[in-house]
Amino acid sequence: MHDLAHILTDQYAPLRRLSPRTVELYGYTLTSFGRWLAAVEGREPGPPRLDDLDDIVVAKFVAYREQERCAVTAKKDRTQLLALWRYCARKRLVEQSPELPPMRTPEKVPRAYTAADLEALLAYFQKIDGDVAGVPASSWWSSLVRALFETGCRIGEMLAVEWADVDLAQRTILIRAENRKGRTRDIVRDIAPETVELLAARQRTSGRVWPWPMTKNYVFRVFRRHCGGAGVVYRRGFHAIRKATCSYTAAGGGDATALADHADAATTRRHYLDPSIVRRESNLARLPRLGASKLDDGPTIDEAAIRAGFQAGKAMGVAGMARPDRAVSIALAAAAGFTGNAAPLYGHGIVVGWQSVRDDDGPALAVVG
Repeated sequence: MHDLAHILTDQYAPLRRLSPRTVELYGYTLTSFGRWLAAVEGREPGPPRLDDLDDIVVAKFVAYREQERCAVTAKKDRTQLLALWRYCARKRLVEQSPELPPMRTPEKVPRAYTAADLEALLAYFQKIDGDVAGVPASSWWSSLVRALFETGCRIGEMLAVEWADVDLAQRTILIRAENRKGRTRDIVRDIAPETVELLAARQRTSGRVWPWPMTKNYVFRVFRRHCGGAGVVYRRGFHAIRKATCSYTAAGGGDATALADHADAATTRRHYLDPSIVRRESNLARLPRLGASKLDDGPTIDEAAIRAGFQAGKAMGVAGMARPDRAVSIALAAAAGFTGNAAPLYGHGIVVGWQSVRDDDGPALAVVG
């Protein structure tokens, strides 16, 4: 009887052109499934076999993984097992296809490293000794974290960068398609002068920019230890740096979806934008405040900002002026004495006030900026 591990490596992976990392993830699933079968179902130790592909057995394993780890891991294991199972059914290696019901996982709020977290890490890296594959550890880690944040790239993509892909004069890094998730296209990302300076001090003519002589998984363990040393909450690896890049890009008015090279903006919004960085409009902004007269004698700073912005926006609309963009609104808010969290509320008031005139008088005007 063929085992699923050999079917994965000898048939499924070559036909689907799976990346080594994807094959590795499938392997983790099969290893976990095999261990569970031996411990719970009384199967012989070793890789799962074709006759282990049973609806009830797989459903019980997925439920176990959800309890042991989390719903996301369980869904990943389920997806990979069912993909292999369906392949085996199409090739007549098994008689039946799976009939498991869909599995839904809770959508979690994205959490990113903050700029303060990254500053703390960089300060910590300045104090560390030793080297990584002959590169001073301080420079290796500092330049890596900076490059990850500035480009928004994944850790695997960055560790694959070679010196031929770095243009220090133009301050750019080329991320090659073959090293990217999905292998869709090359991308070029800018890096800051501070990162260029770190790289220039150890520039080579060939080889990896960030050589890592140990297993890929070990880099996560070392980074976790560094986070502890810097007093930074470890957020399950490097991906939270990519989330930080997307979040700060969106907060600054940029296109986080384009930067992340996502096909769907919903993916960026659901999984990458940390609401503590990307301030969203409060649901309270458009609602009347119930019992406000009993609670205080005047408007709060938030209410005052919205009201002042509304009057300013209405006046602009009456005067036939174009609706200002976000940057102009923030500048107008500062001129009116509203800064910090009150500034975007003032800008929201401008939009609502300007819109009220537009709704009354006709079509919208162009946006300034």
